[in-house]
Amino acid sequence: MKYVVVDIGCIECGEQSGVLGIFTNKKEAERVAKKYEEIQSNNWGGQHYFEIFEVKEEDVEVYDEETYLKHLEW
Repeated sequence: MKYVVVDIGCIECGEQSGVLGIFTNKKEAERVAKKYEEIQSNNWGGQHYFEIFEVKEEDVEVYDEETYLKHLEW
């Protein structure tokens, strides 16, 4: 399993999102997410969220076109 650490940027002020790292160790992923959350907090630049996503498989398309379009209908 892999863990992807993502900085979800601020939609209100237009700050970008970005992948901060990909790890095989969940504790390391949590450490990196916390590190960047503190950096962002100390240098306030919008309302960011730091998330860790678990990736169980690689090279797999998550959605088909119909499911993806339904996902966008909110």
